Amino acid sequence: MKSSVLFLLGLFLAFQSCKSDINTDRLGTAGTPATTPASGNAKQKPVTKLDTTNPDQLYMEASKYFQSKQYGLAEHYLDMAMRHKPNEPDFIMAKADLYMEQNKSRQALDILEQGVKAVPRDTFLRLKQMQFLIITRQYSTAIQKSSELLAMDPQNPDAFFLRGLIFKETGNDSLAVVNFQRAVDINPELSDAYINLGDLYAKKGDPLALKYYQNALAFNKDNPIAKHSIAYYYQNHNKLEEAIKLYEDIERVTPGYPDAYLNLGIIYYTQEKIPEAYEQFSKLLELDDQVAEGYFYRALAAEQLGMPQKALFDMKEAVSIDPQYEEAKKELDRMVHLKE
Repeated sequence: MKSSVLFLLGLFLAFQSCKSDINTDRLGTAGTPATTPASGNAKQKPVTKLDTTNPDQLYMEASKYFQSKQYGLAEHYLDMAMRHKPNEPDFIMAKADLYMEQNKSRQALDILEQGVKAVPRDTFLRLKQMQFLIITRQYSTAIQKSSELLAMDPQNPDAFFLRGLIFKETGNDSLAVVNFQRAVDINPELSDAYINLGDLYAKKGDPLALKYYQNALAFNKDNPIAKHSIAYYYQNHNKLEEAIKLYEDIERVTPGYPDAYLNLGIIYYTQEKIPEAYEQFSKLLELDDQVAEGYFYRALAAEQLGMPQKALFDMKEAVSIDPQYEEAKKELDRMVHLKE
């Protein structure tokens, strides 16, 4: 299967690290504080004793609690900071991230709309607003907001990138290509746009897809998403040895990238290297125990390795995680009848 990381967005948010080069997160990601703010005046300085009259220190205190998922305290300190600087874009985006992390999408969008009205020239606020509109599938509004941003900043590559995502998700592949291409024309290092272009060309069987994936990798040789896209392309074109090498490289360099284990396991399974396949699926499930396909394929491997009870357990897990997984339901029914 194609990497789930390449699913809808490719957005880099405070609560979810996906694949975009756009970084408008305010409270940090992946357990680290946010870097120097892209807009506004929030400074990141070591704090020895909290000065409750200093909004930047309060912002950092909120970041600390956000990272430890103490959202009530994070909101408390962020609100204190915003009393000093109510229209600080960094604080507004942080508050939106905090709401979104708690599944309060309406509040997140409301505060971003207020922020855009208060600071209409801040492009990062507008990009964050577009991101959240895409997450909540409000595509028409997102397109409208992107047009407003491009009227203000006609050469903004991130706006074109997000427009590409909208058109791709809504099935307008031709306009998606136009917008992704415009994004890389403006910013040739926007690797996510190359990957999405590769996906669109691969979808129609155009070998140009590989070139786009390779362009993405050229700007970051350790980018696991670009590597995975190339490996998956090779896998689908029966260049299995090339695919295996890339999947193994991903596992070595980026061992926390789950899709490499899934697809390498599938290759091993098709090559009848069943113990190796079983090991790959097990490693995948150690990283993420909610991948239905991992249980499905490990069940098939377990059955061939003479472990029927383990196979039955894993197939039940696959169906439990994804009740609409028709292939897994058929296999589960078959295994249950074999047991009787």
